[in-house]
Amino acid sequence: FSDGTLTPKPGAPWNVLNTPPLTNMIWNNFVNDAGLTTNVGMVQTARWEGEYGGGVNTGNNSGIYPDNVIRQSYGMFAGETSNVTLTGLDLSKTYDFTFFASATGVFDATAYYTVNGSQPVYLNANLNTKGTITLYGVRPNADGTALVTITAYGQAQFALIGAMIVKGYTPSVNGAPTPPVSNYTFGLRTQTGTAAQLGITRDNDDKEPKAYPNPFRDYFVLSLPAKDNDNVLIIVTDANGRPLHQQRLAGLMGGVNQVRIEPLQSLTKGVYFVRIIYMNRNEQKVLKILKD
Repeated sequence: FSDGTLTPKPGAPWNVLNTPPLTNMIWNNFVNDAGLTTNVGMVQTARWEGEYGGGVNTGNNSGIYPDNVIRQSYGMFAGETSNVTLTGLDLSKTYDFTFFASATGVFDATAYYTVNGSQPVYLNANLNTKGTITLYGVRPNADGTALVTITAYGQAQFALIGAMIVKGYTPSVNGAPTPPVSNYTFGLRTQTGTAAQLGITRDNDDKEPKAYPNPFRDYFVLSLPAKDNDNVLIIVTDANGRPLHQQRLAGLMGGVNQVRIEPLQSLTKGVYFVRIIYMNRNEQKVLKILKD
């Protein structure tokens, strides 16, 4: 998502948009990672505020993508929602959407991304050079389109989209494929389910969220106050806001729920943060935890 002014332009497999945001702008025949022209295109179906050029410049292309991908994004301010629509998708395929954005000079640049009304995924672009977030298993609409929507979340000053990777595959006849591990992911682990399915217990002492043990080694237990039928998103991030673990809980019980959180075992010693987002009442809490 670049106006094309940065040189050198990213080479294959990137499709550089080569224009600032323009409503109703149409791009046709994107090239895939094999260098082949496809039927996939895109339409800017909503207004964006403009081009943001304040992404991190590593100086040596040491981020997950080249510097001239990281540095530019399309963006909008807090309180706004924008979107683009992909066209020409194959109705026989399922798609994974990976999002990236980067920003400097802010504390919170968290955006949430949805595709065709899916559950949102979240990414804080602040000082980001390696973090991505992926939506798995999206089916295109009957006309071969997919609506990608981006919104600033919570206290974020703005929301950005700097890069989008779209991976199509034929669904397995035995069920949905296991989300792949690739160089494009930051190691995000996602778990979804109801309170009963995820083995959550409850007590009745209404208090602020807490984590114990803290410092932790392999796991910690989150003491999570909730109202009946709360839907909660838990995101564990590093000190730079890059997401490492994401867990969605549906239909929580009123009271304090005890939730076992097992982030990636490869976490190094240091400071991490737990962001607790109450999806159905626009409220969030943040805890600091230490990895021993």
